[in-house]
Formats: sequence, C-alpha cells, structure tokens
Amino acid sequence: MGRRKEALEQTAHAHSNIAVLPLDLCEEGAADTVVATAVEWWGRIDILVNNAGVTAVMPLADTDRSVITRLFDLNVTAPSMLALGVADSARGNGAASRTGSCVSPTPRVRSSPVKY
Repeated sequence: MGRRKEALEQTAHAHSNIAVLPLDLCEEGAADTVVATAVEWWGRIDILVNNAGVTAVMPLADTDRSVITRLFDLNVTAPSMLALGVADSARGNGAASRTGSCVSPTPRVRSSPVKY
C-alpha cells in the first residue's frame, strides 16, 4: 500500500506474494479501505506494521500550517486510524507495531539552536 502505483507494481512484480493497493493514507476513509481490503483478500489481519511517515527538514520559522498539518496527518492521524481499524477488525486477535524515526532534540530557529 502506498501512493505511487508504479513503484508498488514494480515491487509486486518481483515478489509473488505482494498485493498492490495504491492510496494516500491521509485521505478520508483510507484506513477503512486498507482494513476492509486486507480482510477481503486474506480473511483477517494478523499483524499491522504501521510504517508510513515523513519529515520536513527545515527551520521551523520557514514552515507553515499546511506542512505541519500534512506531517501530523501522516505521522499521527493515519497510523492511529489504521490501528483503530485493525483493532475493530481483529477484536483482540492480532498484534500491532509502530516504527518511528529520530528527530533532533535541539529546537532550531533559522538553523541556529534555540537558547532556553
């Protein structure tokens, strides 16, 4: 599952047990589509590996609300909705895993460390 159908199809072509589901996880109802499609294809969901994510490397002063909203939608809302959908589907019979990335613990404004 991912946004780039061609890349998904190239990967699936190289491996016999990969199914392709192109969609944007940030779209309304996408998590429901993922869960319903997986249950339709395989009968149930045994494990969810929630590995979608993105970052925007720039000084905070150079960003805007749309960038922050898109980051939050993909990094927080989408994985939460997937986990909720799987939990509803699995009824306690599955497992979930959330992977993440490291971020700088030093806040920066205009590429200079913020002084506390």
